[in-house]
Amino acid sequence: MKKVLSALVGALLLGPAPWARGDQTTAGPENAGLRLRLSIETMNENAAAGWKVHLDLLNVGKTPVVLVGDWPYEENTGDYTAFLRSAVSFLTYPEVEPESAQTAGQCRKSPQPEQEIKPGTALVVEWQTKGRCLKSNSSEAVNTTPYFPTAGLYGVRARIVVVTKEKHRVLLTSNEQQVAVGGSLRMPKYATGRIVTADPEKKTISIDRGTDHKIAKGDVFTIRWGLQASWRFRVTEVGTWFAKGPVETVRRDERPDVPRFPEVNWAATLVCPLKSGPSAP
Repeated sequence: MKKVLSALVGALLLGPAPWARGDQTTAGPENAGLRLRLSIETMNENAAAGWKVHLDLLNVGKTPVVLVGDWPYEENTGDYTAFLRSAVSFLTYPEVEPESAQTAGQCRKSPQPEQEIKPGTALVVEWQTKGRCLKSNSSEAVNTTPYFPTAGLYGVRARIVVVTKEKHRVLLTSNEQQVAVGGSLRMPKYATGRIVTADPEKKTISIDRGTDHKIAKGDVFTIRWGLQASWRFRVTEVGTWFAKGPVETVRRDERPDVPRFPEVNWAATLVCPLKSGPSAP
């Protein structure tokens, strides 16, 4: 039973790479002899919730590559497969920002896990998730994985920086996968906008999203400055390419270096009323 559960959560397979069968072009761009491929499979017919996420880290070079993990804390446990699953992040179009949070723990002094990938083979990691998040638990999702706020068809890419035993950093980005959240093929509501005007005296802002992006009156966005301050923006006026409304302070550290009001070019993130965590339906 434990072996079955382990296979559902994550697996490490080293063998002839799948691209040997002729589908190498489906992976992302090569960097330092490595490529990253993403596959996302819907786990039920209407895609209401649940995906199987599959990553192939391909060695398309001519020499073996030894990768070293980068666990930040002693409390982090697991081999290189577990590290890869935890560290990989996801980019979406339309853009959805992951939930951000500060983490803490005892700084790691223990040896990091290592993994060799021989030429013509792939490191394969897969896991199964549910809800509107592509990570299997909340601790892995924070800072890496967005929660899809509305139904619709999203483009998704995986991204990670791997480190070789020689301490070379290699940025890898995968191919794009289409994910039909809620079983819908519609264009989703855009969940991220940039502030284009800010009036601290009137306590109003406008963002570069409007009815073209399915923004409507009453939509609520969160604006953050690190972990020190956050504001809530409610749309009261909307045009084809802009939305405007009042801003209220949610929290702010009383330090002189913390801004008192959001500024132009900052991001505003749509608040999802359904969300109660990365595994929410």
